[in-house]
Amino acid sequence: MDNSFPGASSDLEQVTLRSVSAEAVIDLVHGARLSSLRIDTALCTNGPPGQSDPETVEILWGAKDASPTDADPLSWGSFVMAPFAGRVRQGNYRIGERTHQLRLNHGPHSIHGTVFDRQWKLLEHTPDSLHCVTDLGEHWPFAGRCHQQISLSDNRLSFFLTVESESEGFWVSLGWHPWFRTQLVTGEPLSLDAQPGQQVLRDDAGIPTSTWVAPSDGPWDDCFAQPNWPVTLSWGERLRLEIRSDCDFLVIFNELAHAWCVEPQTAPPNSFGESSQWVDSTHSHRAQMTWSW
Repeated sequence: MDNSFPGASSDLEQVTLRSVSAEAVIDLVHGARLSSLRIDTALCTNGPPGQSDPETVEILWGAKDASPTDADPLSWGSFVMAPFAGRVRQGNYRIGERTHQLRLNHGPHSIHGTVFDRQWKLLEHTPDSLHCVTDLGEHWPFAGRCHQQISLSDNRLSFFLTVESESEGFWVSLGWHPWFRTQLVTGEPLSLDAQPGQQVLRDDAGIPTSTWVAPSDGPWDDCFAQPNWPVTLSWGERLRLEIRSDCDFLVIFNELAHAWCVEPQTAPPNSFGESSQWVDSTHSHRAQMTWSW
C-alpha cells in the first residue's frame, strides 16, 4: 500500500515537543511512538515537596537503553496498537464467513496491530503538538489509515487516535503500549496503584478466554474491564504520573524487572466482532489517553 498523503512531510524522522516541565520525543520512523518523555520533577505538580535540586528524569524504557534499529519494536517507548490491540489467535481475523490471515509476529499468533513498525507522515506540527498519519499497511487486509494527535502542556501529555476505512468496513480496536522504567536514574523504584475491574482469564497461549473473574493479586500480564481511572504510577517521592483514558479495557504487564506496561485498549485482545468497533466509509473509531504529573 502507498503510504503517501497530500500535504504530509516525509523528511522528518522525529519531532520534539516541549513545555515548561517536560520534553517529549516522537519517533515517526518507528511507528510514531513516544520514544522519550523527560520530566523536570522540580517544576511538576506531582514532584517531591521542597526539592532543591532540579532533576530531569526519563520515565520510558528504550530511548537510551536500546538502539531502535536493533531493538524489538514491541519492547520500548510507547507505541500505538491499531487496528487491533493485543494478541489474535493464530492471526485469524474473521469477518462473517471470511477469514483473513494476519502476520504472525508473536510465535504462532499476531499481536499489537500493524502500525507500530511503520513510518508515519507528519501532517501538522507546533512547538507543543503534532498530527501524524499512516496507512494500515500490507499486513492488514483492508485499506485504511490511522491518525495520531499528541499535545503537551505544562503538566499533561494528551494522545488521540482515529482509525478510518478507505474501503469496505472492518472490525477494529485501538490502544497504546507504554514501557515505563521501574527505576529512575535517580534511584527511585516504581510502584503501581490501579483499581481494575473484572479480569479475563487467559488460556495456555496467553490469549483471553470468555471467562471474567475478580482481579488476582498479580503480577499481571492480563486484561481488565471497566477500569477505574486514573491508574497512578509513582517513583518514590520524586514523581507521580496519572493515566486516564476513555478506553473501557486495560492491560497491565508488570512481570519484568526493568519496565512495566499500562495499556489502555478499546477492546480485549482477540475480540473481533465482540467488544471491537466497526469502521466503514461513514464511521471511524477513536480513543483518547492523557498522562498528567
